[in-house]
Amino acid sequence: MITFVIMVKTTKIVLMVFLCSIAMASSAQDLVYTPSKHVSGQILGDISEYNISVNTSTTKAVTYKWKTIENTFKSDWDCSLCDYGGCYPSVPDSGKMIRINMTDAQAGTTGFFKINFLSSITSGVGVLRIYVYDSANYSGGDTISFTMELEQGASVKNEKVLPLKILPNPANNAVNFTTLAVNTSMTLCDLQGRILKEKFMPTTGNQQLTVADLPSGVYFLKLNSSGVIRQSKLIVRH
Repeated sequence: MITFVIMVKTTKIVLMVFLCSIAMASSAQDLVYTPSKHVSGQILGDISEYNISVNTSTTKAVTYKWKTIENTFKSDWDCSLCDYGGCYPSVPDSGKMIRINMTDAQAGTTGFFKINFLSSITSGVGVLRIYVYDSANYSGGDTISFTMELEQGASVKNEKVLPLKILPNPANNAVNFTTLAVNTSMTLCDLQGRILKEKFMPTTGNQQLTVADLPSGVYFLKLNSSGVIRQSKLIVRH
């Protein structure tokens, strides 16, 4: 009788372990990352950019969500975060990407994270850790990370460049700014330094620039008046 009871209890324990294993397997999320889940690099030059793409191991529709779980980037590191859904002026606490439907997935569309650095002063190492998951399966997510380093004496901030106030920022239609000197030239560049828009403004005062025709992303708006440069990062988000 005792032996029978022990066998029954043992069977129940084995069954519970088996069921738990099935549940864990069903909640596991098989995501693929390019180049990897963890990316390291240095902040160099005027613009530094690092990417992590995320995709499902089998083709399917998916909506990625994410949340920041650690951010030790230096306070004067001027960085922005983009994902498949838009760009943010800094690193927010959480985000949700645009849904990738089956047609997009079959065409090779993936989720992604992109970190952009415009200027930085304080040397050291900073880490950004993000938990990313399928919106239908929070517990099966993964932690990805960007580990960035700015070496001592390697400041990439140009002290001759003055800040430029742009409103609104982020924008989806048009932005406003003010010219402080006559005969000011304006250029709008993308992250690769390509000039997308140019304008000459002979007078001072309020100015407006249409950005509705630009894709969502990070851009740089620069004003040059007799060698005095004012520049700011512009986020376009549709």
